[in-house]
Amino acid sequence: MNQPGTSSGTGAPAPYSFIVRIEAMTGEPKFCGTGFLLSSVHVATCAHVADHAALRAKRKAASWPLLVRCGNELRRGTVAAVCDPDGVLIRLESPVSEEPVRLLVGMRAGDEDALEGHGAVIVGFTESVPDTLVESPVKRVVNSLGNVATRQLCEIQIEGGRREGMSGSPV
Repeated sequence: MNQPGTSSGTGAPAPYSFIVRIEAMTGEPKFCGTGFLLSSVHVATCAHVADHAALRAKRKAASWPLLVRCGNELRRGTVAAVCDPDGVLIRLESPVSEEPVRLLVGMRAGDEDALEGHGAVIVGFTESVPDTLVESPVKRVVNSLGNVATRQLCEIQIEGGRREGMSGSPV
């Protein structure tokens, strides 16, 4: 197993180098899902991805350590915050050199067509081919939730969903 901080060679290539693989800390790393860099030491993913890592590592959920692969770098991380209903923030033990994702903010209810019409894709790693970065085009938004008062887009559901392991992938 590569030690944290050493080269692994299975990270995401440019322009998706902000996408990371979340793995369980076991004898050999076991793929659990996808996440993305918010800063050089913070990763966002789904809570159920971190829970899956805890189960694979046979650890208690309150203190589970994770491995995060970013480009050619491997870091240990721990859950720093849980965001309902299914999000977590992972803090890495040391910074990575890749640039974080640039987030699109201010999406409003009614903006869903922009995802379909501008070539939006879901990018991440899947359970079936965990060492290969894959992408899936957003063909159609079938459902969405928006805040009535602010019109902020809170949630979208994409036709066909996404492959197992791509939870936590950015769109």
